Amino acid sequence: ALHTKAENPLSSLLPPLLPGTETRSTSGGNFLAWILSALHTNCYHWRLLLWPYQLSIEYSFDCVPLVFSLSDCRAWLDILAFLIAGAFTLRRLAVAVATGEPRACRDVRCIAWGVLAWVPASNVLFPIGTYIAERLMYIPSIGAAMLIAQLLAPSSGQKTQSGRKRELSLGAARLLGATALGLACAALSARTLVRNLDWLNNDTAFSSALAVCGRSAKLQLQTGKRLLGSGDTTGALVRFALAREIDPDFCDLDFEEAKVRLMLGQAKAALPLLHNSLQCPFTVNGAAPMLMEVYKQLLSQYPNDSWLHGMAASTYNSAGQPAQAAQHHARAAEICTAQGNATCAREHTEGHARAIGLAGIGS
Repeated sequence: ALHTKAENPLSSLLPPLLPGTETRSTSGGNFLAWILSALHTNCYHWRLLLWPYQLSIEYSFDCVPLVFSLSDCRAWLDILAFLIAGAFTLRRLAVAVATGEPRACRDVRCIAWGVLAWVPASNVLFPIGTYIAERLMYIPSIGAAMLIAQLLAPSSGQKTQSGRKRELSLGAARLLGATALGLACAALSARTLVRNLDWLNNDTAFSSALAVCGRSAKLQLQTGKRLLGSGDTTGALVRFALAREIDPDFCDLDFEEAKVRLMLGQAKAALPLLHNSLQCPFTVNGAAPMLMEVYKQLLSQYPNDSWLHGMAASTYNSAGQPAQAAQHHARAAEICTAQGNATCAREHTEGHARAIGLAGIGS
């Protein structure tokens, strides 16, 4: 699927996909957590729009934790914000429909611009490949800006007011609106200047992102890859370990850590990692040829290593090549027998029998 837990944690709350399809099962998942987390994600986006005080180049799992129950105070704040926004929208819509008041009609058009442009990216109708991203608010922000300008614009005043009093009221409203707009523009301009400093180079971009989203597994992985590119293998391993602690299911990590182990000359330590990478759709193409090359080198150096032959058998079984797996099981069983390790010999003899059965060949 396009959406994964690392990219969009909301997908982990939905029922699992049926094997080989894009159709979800009718059972499983956590519906309440999905509703609360989707609401929180939407509120988080609009908060970023109204006051972007914390920005990051990456918001993936687990930068903004999911909301699993009503015991999380964030759930009640999100519900309150949703009710306030919903009540305002329904009120303006009712006035526009009932009276056709021009100001109410303009309010409704502004709201529609923001909401309708946002719905496809809201993760409500369907999960998308992105959890939180500032770029998703670009078009909805036009509607929000128009609505704010509309709300700050002075009303026509009460018809019962005298001409002089009405003129003074409109003047005060214009002054108040202009002041509020000026302060908002000044504050957001200052925030933009500060944010621009984060984009001076990749180092500043990643360091600022880590300050906001240190709990993002993907961001830790990307930081580790950058450190690896500069030759800092120790720093890279630290970042990969942090990413694995955040998301043990993040399959990209095995392949990246395997490359570090190979750079350090730890080929045996890299083998299980490369083997696991075969199950990851994002790394299998790079891991498969690398793994075969490592096996070739290690088996020539350690031909009598039963563990190594056992790993090779496991890899070939995973790759759907039971005949080759049977050969390595047989060789491992011979080595274990010669070493007097009966348990090891029995395990590989049984593995050999299973592989032979899968291959459909005689023993």
